[in-house]
Amino acid sequence: MAQIELYTGHFGSGKTEVVLNRAVAYAGQGETVHLVDLDIVKPYFRSREVRNFLNESGIHLITPGGELENADLPVISPKVLGTLTSAPGKILLDVGGDPMGATALGAFAQLIARQGYEMFFVLNPYRPFTKDIPMVTKMFHDIETASRLKISGIISNPNLGRGTVLEDLRLGLPLVQEMANALCLPISWTAITERYADQLVTEIEGGKNLMLQEIILAGFGGQGVMSMGQLLAYAGLVEEKHVSWIPSYGPEMRGGTANCSVTISDEEVSSPIITEPDTLIVLNRPSLEKFEKDVKPGGWLLINSSLIDIEPKRQDLKVLKIPATELADEKLKNSRVANMIILGAFVELTGAVTLESVVGALKKVLPEYRHKLIPLNRQALEIGIELAKGI
Repeated sequence: MAQIELYTGHFGSGKTEVVLNRAVAYAGQGETVHLVDLDIVKPYFRSREVRNFLNESGIHLITPGGELENADLPVISPKVLGTLTSAPGKILLDVGGDPMGATALGAFAQLIARQGYEMFFVLNPYRPFTKDIPMVTKMFHDIETASRLKISGIISNPNLGRGTVLEDLRLGLPLVQEMANALCLPISWTAITERYADQLVTEIEGGKNLMLQEIILAGFGGQGVMSMGQLLAYAGLVEEKHVSWIPSYGPEMRGGTANCSVTISDEEVSSPIITEPDTLIVLNRPSLEKFEKDVKPGGWLLINSSLIDIEPKRQDLKVLKIPATELADEKLKNSRVANMIILGAFVELTGAVTLESVVGALKKVLPEYRHKLIPLNRQALEIGIELAKGI
């Protein structure tokens, strides 16, 4: 008998994104997956809008179909009944985003109850209709009444779309927990922006959030590679983390190759030698050609595209190209802070250290007579942070 999962929540909660990711995950495990799009009353974002992607993933999508494919009409395909009755594998229903949408689900309530089901309420505390406990409680009971089914768990989704930053998640997760406690329901699982997953997963599970970030920074001598590494190491020390920094120069300090390895960790660093970095920052083409092969699969590759005119060869990395030299010239009239723009992007993407810690570290790295340049360096860091937001 098929296992039925129902996903509901107010429009804009991220409900459809959650169910799409769930379906893809099941398909990736070899499951037969049927995704039923019942989001028919208030179409904010619907599963049917990514039909081609779902087909390529091996997921069977059931929608109004035909001429009504893109109609904003409360039309239910007769295939829904057939799927709920006899389809093998996992059946996931993307239910309308409020009590009105849940009414469509009520038409199948008796059948679903007989088959057995789990019903999840996707909760985003940053949406206007679910921002406090009274509003959430009312919506919860309205959805249960309209659908004639019982919600069994909460999916915590404290996101602001592409603008989500680490602090949004850290503040939002406790808010959802309070709401779940008020509803006397467990948090079944949590949706987290991929780039912050490693940092938050142990915290969500109730343990200490242990962070480990291994970075290789490389470029020509004179591009500020060593300064970037020192800043990261000092910033880690400011935050009472364990750090290591190992420099390596080529034949010439200025104009020759230069690279350094930096480790920032919540635990003692077992070895300062980095063979498979989580992040590679490259400021010139020879550095990309030399170190790209070493990056951990799924790791970050940050490229100064002002000086690197080739594409990365690997397809399993997260890549951010930044025309750092041009931006430094255009926005700050000083190309020497190009390295700080890329460092700012790193801070935003990984959350390994904070902006304030890096700015504080500038006082340690820069000689005193250059402290007047700290505001300029901060501006460059902030440009990089803004570039990386929403990626």
